[in-house]
Amino acid sequence: MRVLIISDTHDNLSNVDLLVKYVIPEEKPEIVVHLGDFTSPFTLLKLKEPELPIVGVLGNNDGDISMLREIERNIAPQPVEADLGGLPAFLVHGFKDVAFTEKIATAIALSGYYRLVLFGHTHRYKVERRGTALLVNPGALSGYLAEEATYAVLDTVSRNVQVKQLHTMSILAEEVIP
Repeated sequence: MRVLIISDTHDNLSNVDLLVKYVIPEEKPEIVVHLGDFTSPFTLLKLKEPELPIVGVLGNNDGDISMLREIERNIAPQPVEADLGGLPAFLVHGFKDVAFTEKIATAIALSGYYRLVLFGHTHRYKVERRGTALLVNPGALSGYLAEEATYAVLDTVSRNVQVKQLHTMSILAEEVIP
């Protein structure tokens, strides 16, 4: 199963449009995981155009939460547990600042309960092995407060995760789930 992992879209509809028109047809995901900060319901509506299942968490900048959840019932307050192709996953947006968010995500990864800990909020992509888990932050699809707009792709068969640059689809980071 191929999983598209995104976060921090922040209503950047031009980047969401690139994702929908070019990335999704190229990457061929079976599901989209969004790690929070859609910001507005119209961004979620655009993400639903390819008619792929979406699962995710709400972020600290998400407005009109009732409408977001009405559009997609699989969007919930953080944290969320999910099974992604047989891999137990922990989904969270983040907390306070970068350091605290990474500290919490790392502690959860080291707990041994999950094979994947997926988080957003920091706008910095990251793919790191921590114990028996892989810690993954796809970065910010919006590109705001980041060096570039990024997303991640998980292949549950090969157990490979790649973080890619949105505009070129070039690989920026890659790791295999332990």
